[in-house]
Amino acid sequence: MKTSIVNRLRLLLLIPLIVILVLSAILWTFNLRELNNYSDEMSVLLEKRNQLRLLQHAFEGEVSELRGFMAIRNEAFLASIDARKEETFKRLKTYSNLPLTEKERTFIKEIEHDIHIYNDEYVPHGIKLAKAVNYQAISQLANGDGITKFVNSIRSRLEVQMEEHTQELSYAQVVHKNFIIYSLGGFLTVLLFIVGLSFWVTTRFGREIGQPLHKLTNSAQRLSEGEYEPVTLLDRNDELGQLAQAFNQMIKDIEEKETDLLSQNQELTAHQEELYAQQLELEEAIEKLTEKENMLMRRNQLSISLTTDIEVGNMLSKALDSLLLLTHSHTGAAIILDEKIEGRIASCGLSTEQIDKLLNHLYSGMSRRAIQEKSVHTLERPALAEEQAHHDAYPVHDLYIPLLNREDDVMAILILTRLSGIAFSPANIDETQALARQISLAIENAVSYSKTQRAYSINQAILDSALEGIALIGTSGEMLAVNHAWCEMYGLEKPEDIAHISPNSLNTKIRQRLKYPDDVFSFYYRALAGELDETEELTFEMVEPSYRVMKMYHQRVASEHGDTLGWIIVTRDITREYEVDQMKSEFVSTVSHELRTPLSSILGFVEIMLQRKITPDKQMRYLNTIYKEARRLTNLINDFLDVQRMESGKQEYIKKSIRLGNIVQDVIQLQQTSSHHIVFQQMTEKDVIMADCEKIQQVITNLLSNAIKYSPGGGTITVTVDACATRPQDVCLHIQDEGLGIPEEAIPRLFEKFYRVDNSDRRKIGGTGLGLAICAEIVKAHNGLIHVHSKLGEGSTFTVSIPTSIGEAPLSEPKSRLCSLPPSQPQENQEFIGHILIVEDDESLRTYLSEELGNSLLRRGIEIKSVSNGEKALQSIEQIPPLLLILDIMLGEGKDGWEILKEMKRTEKLHSIPVVISSALEEKEKGYGYGISDYLIKPYPAEKLTSTVWNLLQQTNQEGHVFIPEEKEKEEKGE
Repeated sequence: MKTSIVNRLRLLLLIPLIVILVLSAILWTFNLRELNNYSDEMSVLLEKRNQLRLLQHAFEGEVSELRGFMAIRNEAFLASIDARKEETFKRLKTYSNLPLTEKERTFIKEIEHDIHIYNDEYVPHGIKLAKAVNYQAISQLANGDGITKFVNSIRSRLEVQMEEHTQELSYAQVVHKNFIIYSLGGFLTVLLFIVGLSFWVTTRFGREIGQPLHKLTNSAQRLSEGEYEPVTLLDRNDELGQLAQAFNQMIKDIEEKETDLLSQNQELTAHQEELYAQQLELEEAIEKLTEKENMLMRRNQLSISLTTDIEVGNMLSKALDSLLLLTHSHTGAAIILDEKIEGRIASCGLSTEQIDKLLNHLYSGMSRRAIQEKSVHTLERPALAEEQAHHDAYPVHDLYIPLLNREDDVMAILILTRLSGIAFSPANIDETQALARQISLAIENAVSYSKTQRAYSINQAILDSALEGIALIGTSGEMLAVNHAWCEMYGLEKPEDIAHISPNSLNTKIRQRLKYPDDVFSFYYRALAGELDETEELTFEMVEPSYRVMKMYHQRVASEHGDTLGWIIVTRDITREYEVDQMKSEFVSTVSHELRTPLSSILGFVEIMLQRKITPDKQMRYLNTIYKEARRLTNLINDFLDVQRMESGKQEYIKKSIRLGNIVQDVIQLQQTSSHHIVFQQMTEKDVIMADCEKIQQVITNLLSNAIKYSPGGGTITVTVDACATRPQDVCLHIQDEGLGIPEEAIPRLFEKFYRVDNSDRRKIGGTGLGLAICAEIVKAHNGLIHVHSKLGEGSTFTVSIPTSIGEAPLSEPKSRLCSLPPSQPQENQEFIGHILIVEDDESLRTYLSEELGNSLLRRGIEIKSVSNGEKALQSIEQIPPLLLILDIMLGEGKDGWEILKEMKRTEKLHSIPVVISSALEEKEKGYGYGISDYLIKPYPAEKLTSTVWNLLQQTNQEGHVFIPEEKEKEEKGE
């Protein structure tokens, strides 16, 4: 029976294929089911943990909003609490809808129950306490077993549950990992089975088909060698048996025809040898012509690419691409050695890591040799892993080509690589060297152009960033370049327009903006002609588009050989400086008048009292005048000092709860005049503010005195304390007069230092222009606002708004003299033993203080001693500690007052001495930080010192020790 080889082969292949498909299907099914289960389980666990995290975030936000409302009682927090609450219950519901275990359902129900308790009990209770401003109850609610412990309990349980979900995730990952390992084991088993089955199929196929084919192949091989031996496979009934019979018949035919062909072949051989020689000669000629044509085409293409682009990066890329084609290279890089040049690297076929590696080793190995020797070098090396890809490991050939500039220095290097295993031929190297010079010149030109463009861009950016208007003028007077500031000053839109506008049009534009254009153009032309010294400047005025004062100066631009290249004309806007100079000049004049006037009165009356005998009545009248003028000088000096402290940020404020209405009434009592009727209106009782009493009194005094001063015709001045309409949390003070009013254009600058309205009526009234500036700074320091509404000729209304205080003013606060205590008088039956020490470097003031205190205290058994410097003060204090120390801060040479306080702190027996600082420096906060008893700022009334000292002596339980906080002590030691 005849059996086909094809059928037998199909049978051998089909059975193993079916077995492989069945095993693969089983393995695939198990893996797919496990992957789906793992994916579902991980998704559920991640969603549980994420929902718990969102729940915790929403609940924490709700707690934070409640705490914010309880702290500052802002209604906006209530809306945020509701939003957070809604978000919290939304997350609870989302988590509850997930597939949960019984333990997780119990947990989420407990959390939901506690959150309901928090929202139903704690939140309303906290809001109620906050609205009632019951801070003690709020503190009790937050501390102990209250809301804080309850919130922490919820927070900790959420974190524990999230940690459990995290552990479940980790466990699921471990189980999935083990399954993967088992799956891989099954896969390897199937693979081994497939290998064994394949081996069996191969062996069977070789025995059935391979051995007969081998016999046929050997016979065919022997036939090709001239041996005519028949094949012995005639016992087979398949295709191979038929092939053997046909092969034997072919052998017979070949033997018969071989004889005929041998004779013909001898004749053709001679003719073929002649044609072959001619063909070799023709191919050699065509190859040389083709090679020269290709070389000329590549050089022409390279020349075109180098001349059509001037940008460095593009030129490098084109040069590299051309050389890669020219040399049949596969990868390469072109690198300019100057790291400052932008786009200095071009590459082809290289990764970022390979380029970085190449740059790091640029000055080592073969590239270093090429740079040093300035010649082309080649290198054969094994292929790197990233260069092999799926090919065999051919040897790699690198070609290093240094590019030299006109000074014969290496400016760049080209590195070409062949991955085919074919080395660079001498012809390739010679051609590359011939092109390297052309490439070098092109790159050098591109680099020079790039540097020139960069320098131009930098110079233009510098010019545009300058606030001054800058113009570059050529030697022929042509305008070469300007910046944006110059364009803004003289009416151009952008600097590029200078190249397109005619000189006549430009001159017309400039003249339209100048008040006196002839002066400016005269300065300009004289500067270009070299008639002006470079130190000369011109100040001129612009009237369009707004009034400005400008300053123009010039500078010659010279080459390195001293030749004139052009001129720079600079225009600077000095409007602000000009106005400030005007104000300062006017201020100096005003201050000189304000200082000299009281000084003249004081000196005049003092000379009369020294040179003449006058009656006691006149003497008292003169002394009152001298005292009044001295107080006037003191107030003027205090204004200067206040402005200086405010500008330097050293102004100190001692704030406490006070009633604004009581302060206003105090000031009104002091400012009452016969020509003005001052009306006070208290429209609100919510006028408690946290403020520095003396500074607020100063603001009210300045505004009220201005209302009186600028109402020379008298009239009614209305002072109102009312709730602010635009700022509900503030209390407003309105001071309205019927005086001169303020021009509308002067209002924006009214609160500037030294500014005074330019009006003859006001000039006659006088003033320094500091009062309103000081008021504005004080109000700003109290987080308030000050503004004015005025109509010229009808009067002005100044309004001050200051935030009200949360607390109430002390019930024991007196209705008057809120900023100072009433003087305390020594009791007749009270005696002391000891002395008071005065530390003051000014002899006159030291004598005055001793006299003032001695008049009241000597008869009470208290001795007054005084010293002039810190060393004597410490020596006296250590020998016999005083009952009380009056200390100046600035003591000239040696130790100052702060150092004395620190020395007293370090001595145990000196801790309990009360200290009163008497200084011209306003550093109250620093003084109270050192634990002093009181701080008096010079000058102060004499009775204030006596009152302060006596009050301190009467406080028998007053410790009054000098205390420096630990942090301050470390700071002083330099730690």
